Amino acid sequence: MVAGICPECEVSCVGEASVRCTRCHNDFHAACVNTQADQIRWTCAPCAVNAARCASCQVYQPVEETTKCAAPGCARVLCTKCKPSNDEWTCGAHACGACGRVLDDRDGDAVRCVRCPRGFCRGCRPASAAPVSTNAFRCVAHVREVRAPFDVAALRRQRRGLRGAAVVVDDFAGGDEFAGAEFSSDDEAPGDSARADLAASRQSGFSEEGAVAVLPVFEALNAFVPTAAFPVTYGDEGGAEEELIAYPDDPQLAKIGSGAMALSVDDQGNIAATPAVGGIPDDEIFDLAASKIILQEDQPVIGWPVLGTGHLLVCDDPADPLPLSVAQYALRLAGQGALETYGLTPLPEPVRIETFEPLKVTVAEED
Repeated sequence: MVAGICPECEVSCVGEASVRCTRCHNDFHAACVNTQADQIRWTCAPCAVNAARCASCQVYQPVEETTKCAAPGCARVLCTKCKPSNDEWTCGAHACGACGRVLDDRDGDAVRCVRCPRGFCRGCRPASAAPVSTNAFRCVAHVREVRAPFDVAALRRQRRGLRGAAVVVDDFAGGDEFAGAEFSSDDEAPGDSARADLAASRQSGFSEEGAVAVLPVFEALNAFVPTAAFPVTYGDEGGAEEELIAYPDDPQLAKIGSGAMALSVDDQGNIAATPAVGGIPDDEIFDLAASKIILQEDQPVIGWPVLGTGHLLVCDDPADPLPLSVAQYALRLAGQGALETYGLTPLPEPVRIETFEPLKVTVAEED
């Protein structure tokens, strides 16, 4: 992936109708992804289902099965099969493959392959490489190479396999909606009630193509269900009504919306949160600077309008420290960041800090 190069056709987007993904920040030809150009907020299909293409084997993988390049700002990843044995890796696009000089995009002398993680100084670029743009080329090895397509069904099967052995459900009386379906465990296999509900929904037409359902965003993302945006009306400072288009897969809006939760603390110090409704954050539990949220110029601080909350109850048992350790990890920045991989929203920073004392999270003191 090279800035300004469409990942779909591997041709420059400069001067053509294009759209940029808000997650991977790649530019796509609008025609290549069948969408309108110059959208302010748009997510490409792989990012929408938390998938990324391995820079080596070129196969799309679930992001939890990939490791990102350690170089700042680089979005290239390797899957578990292609990654070196060490935990951290830096792709070859950041140093010249001939002379070894560190490549700096600011001097305009770096050229990189549009497919594999290789880069060269402009004067060191192999003569056999096919130019794509002023800063990109295609290695001769890729000329006849056919990349694996983006296959949502294959990703679903792979992700389901990562969660456990599959259980195949036989036909059942009243319909065959679950016939041959695979589930990651016996606990996830549908019971009689679920089977009856689905059969009834089939008869009512709800499950027909084009039907719309309301469900948590993380369930939609992990089940590869397409999500839709919708308009949210709010009042500005002058009292006039304004309209904002809310996108369920936009982590920025979800983080703002989480600041609209109402918190309560009981006599034992237990913190509970109500669902966030309205998307307008409370100043006492929301800090825009600490949240590291990036907003468009003049964009109002209005978040995703409805968010559910999950509560973690942990026993402080010295004989079994594992539950408390898991909760402590979930509160650390690494744990909070991992939540976003599954479509979940991290805690607002003021709320996260409030949980340190009851969960005995230690913070290093500054010298």
